[in-house]
Amino acid sequence: LQPLIAAGRPPSEQVELLAAADLIVRYQAMRGWPARRRTGWICHGLPVELAVERALDPDLSGYDVSTFGVACREAAIKGVQEGEALAGRMAVWPDLDDLFISLEPQTVGVVWGALRRLWNGGQLKRERRVVSVCPRCATPLSSSEAARRTVEAEARTAWVRLPWDGEPDTYLLVWVPVPWMLVGMVALAANPRTQYVLVEVPSGEDLPPDQASARSGRLLVAEAALKHTITGDYRIVRRLSGRSLRGTRYHPPFTFLAAGSSAGQVLLSDEVPLDQGTGLWPVTPAFDAPSLALAQRHGLPVPEMLDDWGALGEAVTHWRGLSPLDAEPLLIEDLQARGLLFDEHTGASQRALCPHCETPLLPLARSVWTLETPGGPWVVSRDRVWGVPLPVWECQQCDNALCVAGLDDLARRTATDLTQIDPHRPAVDRLAVPCEKCGGTMRRVAAVLDASLESAVLSNTSLPQQGTVSLVIGVGEERLGWLGDFAKVAALLRGSQAWEQVLAMPESGPEATWDLERHAPADVLRWAAYTNTTPHQAERDFVRPLWRLIVSLLGSSGVQSERTRGATDELLDRWLAARLHRAATATTHALDAREPGRAAGELAALVSDLAVWYVPRRPGAGREFLKPLTLLLAPFAPHLAEA
Repeated sequence: LQPLIAAGRPPSEQVELLAAADLIVRYQAMRGWPARRRTGWICHGLPVELAVERALDPDLSGYDVSTFGVACREAAIKGVQEGEALAGRMAVWPDLDDLFISLEPQTVGVVWGALRRLWNGGQLKRERRVVSVCPRCATPLSSSEAARRTVEAEARTAWVRLPWDGEPDTYLLVWVPVPWMLVGMVALAANPRTQYVLVEVPSGEDLPPDQASARSGRLLVAEAALKHTITGDYRIVRRLSGRSLRGTRYHPPFTFLAAGSSAGQVLLSDEVPLDQGTGLWPVTPAFDAPSLALAQRHGLPVPEMLDDWGALGEAVTHWRGLSPLDAEPLLIEDLQARGLLFDEHTGASQRALCPHCETPLLPLARSVWTLETPGGPWVVSRDRVWGVPLPVWECQQCDNALCVAGLDDLARRTATDLTQIDPHRPAVDRLAVPCEKCGGTMRRVAAVLDASLESAVLSNTSLPQQGTVSLVIGVGEERLGWLGDFAKVAALLRGSQAWEQVLAMPESGPEATWDLERHAPADVLRWAAYTNTTPHQAERDFVRPLWRLIVSLLGSSGVQSERTRGATDELLDRWLAARLHRAATATTHALDAREPGRAAGELAALVSDLAVWYVPRRPGAGREFLKPLTLLLAPFAPHLAEA
C-alpha cells in the first residue's frame, strides 16, 4: 500500500488508500486467503513543510532551521496520530508488524543503507542539469513531479533579429520559443549540416513605420526554414553553408552579461532543429538543457540570472525583482522599441505547476543529486530542511566523498554514541567525519532527499528481497506519482518486476467536498472512496437507500404459508435469488480483477433493483435474503454489515 503522508495532503487521499487496502484484505480473508498489508507513514517532505508554513504564516520569519524542524516534527507526529484514529474509525484492520514510520531514526538508517547500495553502483551522483524549479518552494523537483499538474496558459514566442557584425543592415533571424530566456543568452547555434540563405525583405508598405523597419532588411535563415519563417516577398542574396557561420559575431539582444571572447559568437551544433524556428538557436544554458550541454562543450559561462526565489536578479537591471513570466511582456516591448522584434505569436500552451503549491515552474540550471533509473535520471535532492538528509559527506580539503551506510556507520566514523544521533537537520549537519584520503574534515552536503524516493525505498525494503509483490495499491497514474516511483526503485533494489497486479485509485475531487467530522458515517467515507465520489453523494445515492432497504427487509416476518404464497410471489423470490447470485458472481470477478469501483457499481445496482423492483411487489417478504446481502456488503461497509 502506498505510504500515507503525515500532513499536507487532502484527507480524501488517506481515506481512498485505507478503504481500498482494507476492502481487498477483508475480501481475501472471506475467500480463505489471508493477506499481509505492508504500508507506513512518510513524515518528511514538501507536503509536511508547506503545511507547517501555512500554519505559521506570517510568523515564519522568526524560525531558523532548528525551530522549523521541530515544528515539522510536531506536525508529522500529530498527523500520524490523526491518521491512525481515522483508520480505527473506518475499521481498517491494523498490521502493526509491517508498519514503518519514516520519522524514526532506524527507518532513516534503512533509507541510508539503500542509498549506499546505489552509491556503490554508481547510480547516485551529483551533476549540473536544467531542472524544474519551484520559485515558491525554492527547490528543484523531479520530472515526474513536474508532470503531475499542468494547466493551459497563454504563451508567447518571438522572432528576433540580431545585427550581424561586418554586414551593414544585415541580421541573424532567431526564433525564441521562450522570450524571457533571452536575458541569459550567451551565444547562437547554427546547424553545420544545412544550407543558409541571406534574403532581402522589402519594407512592408501596409505596416506602421516602426514595424515596417523591423520586418525589412537582409535576414539570414536556414534555407529549409525559409518558407515557414518569412511570408511574403523576399529575394535571395546569397547562400552560405552552416559550417561557414562558425565564429561569426553578432550583437546580443541585451548586455546584462559581461562581454567575453566566447560570448556573442555563432557556434555549431547538429541538434539545432530545422523543422521549427529559423535554423538559428539561442544558447541560454541557464534555462535550457541542450544549451547547457553546448555551453559545457565550448566552455561558455552559465550565468545566474535569477535569485533563490526565482525572480530576476540584480544583473537584470531593467526588470530585477520581477518573475520571468511577469517580465516577459516588458522584455518584448523593449525589443520592439529597439527595432529587434521581427514577429511574435501568442497561443495556448501547457504550463507545469508545482504539485504542492501550484506555482508555475521554471527550467533552471542547478547542481542536483540524481539517481540513474531505467527511465532516466531522477532528481532526488531537495534544497529544503525537513527531509531525510542525503548521507553524503565531502572533504573540504580534497575531492573525496563518501556515502555512509547507516546510523551505525556514521556513529563509528564520528565516534558518537549511536543512541545520541538525531538523523535530521541541523543536528546531523554538525557531525564531521575525518577524511581517510587527506586527513581533513568532511562535512555533509546540504541537500535532503525527495520524500517520494524515501517512500519508494521504504516500501521496497519492507518486502522480501526476492519475488514480486502480489498487489500494489496507490493513488494516481501507474507511470506518475508513487506507483511509478515504486516500480523504478523495485528494479534498482530488488531487481524484479514491481507487481503482479496494480490498483491505481483515481485522484479524488476537490478537497473541500470531503468532510471528515465525527458525524460523517465511516462507511460513507469508504463508499465514496470506492466510487470516486464525495461523502455527500455516497450517503445520498447509496448508504441511505441501502439502510431504508434493510429496515424494510428487517420489518418483514420472514414466515409465509404456502397457501398465501402465490405463483407470482414464488417467481419474484426466485428472481431475487438469481439476482443475488448474479451480483455475488459479478462482485467477486471485479474484486479478483482489483476493480473496487466496478464491484461497488454491481452492489449499487443490486440495491437499486431490490428497492425499486422487489420490495414494492413483495411487501413484508425477503428477510431470508438479508444474510447473502450482508455477506456481500461486509468488506465494503463493515459497520453497516456488523449492525
